[in-house]
Amino acid sequence: MKKLNLFILVIALISYSCNTEEELVLENELNQLPFKISEIKDQDIKADFKMLYEKELIHSRTNLSFNTNDLYLVVDENGNEIILANEVGFDETDEDNYGLAAVYSDDGDLEANLIIKTIRLSEKVYQIDYLTTSLTLLYSVKIDNENEVLSTLYKLETKNSRIACGQDTMDCINDAYTNHGWISVGLWVQSLFLPVTGAAIAGACAGRNCL
Repeated sequence: MKKLNLFILVIALISYSCNTEEELVLENELNQLPFKISEIKDQDIKADFKMLYEKELIHSRTNLSFNTNDLYLVVDENGNEIILANEVGFDETDEDNYGLAAVYSDDGDLEANLIIKTIRLSEKVYQIDYLTTSLTLLYSVKIDNENEVLSTLYKLETKNSRIACGQDTMDCINDAYTNHGWISVGLWVQSLFLPVTGAAIAGACAGRNCL
């Protein structure tokens, strides 16, 4: 059985049927999102991610496992890139989902210091949590599509450079949500609410703050 590609995954998520007309409508909506998503085929990147996972994360105490075979590249409107793996057993219909985010550093090493958790609180209210690989909460935001409100629920105040590059990272993520405004965040979140959604915002910080 062929695995579902991301396009089909999104179709299932927002309950589109698979006729040609509706697929074209969905494709047009995806093209309007402020980020691009593609499945990674490069075997070198997959090998780097698997090596990173086995070296640093597979023996962690988080009780989370991530699928290193199916990776996605998320590129924001400024060209910042972040690689994401969904948790093993990922189901887009689950209320909670986890993703592991990684970026290449300037010296060419793949680094993963961020876990992204998406929580569907209700039909129109969502929450995105950013955590370290030991599940220390860094930042949490609630996205209320019903009342069109973005709320910062938590932001870790720290100067510890070992925690996802410290305060700069939390400030960057907070700034990204604040400055994107309601139209840029609220509307596309309800169309595509998965860990890649949170990764798209984090990607803007990855290049500057070594997530």
